Amino acid sequence: MRWLHRGRWHPLIPEWWRTATMLVVPITPIIVGADYLFGHGDAPARLSAVEKSISLSALGVILIASGVITVIGFVGRWRMLTIGGLHWSAAVMSTIGIGIATASGMGGGFRVPWLYMAIAIASWASAFGYFMQGDPDDGADRPE
Repeated sequence: MRWLHRGRWHPLIPEWWRTATMLVVPITPIIVGADYLFGHGDAPARLSAVEKSISLSALGVILIASGVITVIGFVGRWRMLTIGGLHWSAAVMSTIGIGIATASGMGGGFRVPWLYMAIAIASWASAFGYFMQGDPDDGADRPE
């Protein structure tokens, strides 16, 4: 396969677009949290056992808090706060996604649980990547 070769392009997004892309990760739990907080007058019968195990208001506050903590960490350039918010968000989003998947028995498809899991995976991957960067103040080597 001589005609198939790797190009010279490096998929690095310019800073403004990278910021917009990365804000999707913490803003999604804020939106989902707002939906849990304000979107359900009385709990629908279709809630999973995970969603029924805690009040929807508390679940909403937890998700909103995790997203806000992550945004504050990004804006303030506080690495460990950002990592904490991302991890918290990933843990809650993955738990909800697994709960929805097991409640539906995948009979309703895998779109909705996968969306929760995709945000969780992106959050954990971001948290791990930021952790691997090292703290610029401790003289640790960082990837270029």
